Amino acid sequence: MSIQTKAIGRWGEDVACQFLARRGYDILQRNYFCVGGEIDIIAQRGEALCFFEVKTRRSHSAGSAEESVTPRKYRRVNHAISHYLNRYDIQTDDLRRAVITVRPLSSSRVKVGCWWV
Repeated sequence: MSIQTKAIGRWGEDVACQFLARRGYDILQRNYFCVGGEIDIIAQRGEALCFFEVKTRRSHSAGSAEESVTPRKYRRVNHAISHYLNRYDIQTDDLRRAVITVRPLSSSRVKVGCWWV
């Protein structure tokens, strides 16, 4: 992965955090890594513990951000969620997963989408 690609991914995660904060989420952690998986953003709103995968695209030339979340990626995220819950001994009935897509439209406008999985 190039430095430019990493920078765009980091920018997308920053935009996603701002998006979530404006909607009342508390960001608990970013980029939680474990062997076999990663979670981009872990947030909480009320009693709900939410795990977000963020996909950022500059254009649709390589496909949409939504298309890039493959079954393999879902497995890796689910593995990381299980690891996180076990590591911090968290037990909750209100656990949610979502994908956030970020795409710049111009130098001052950004399109952000979110869907629950």
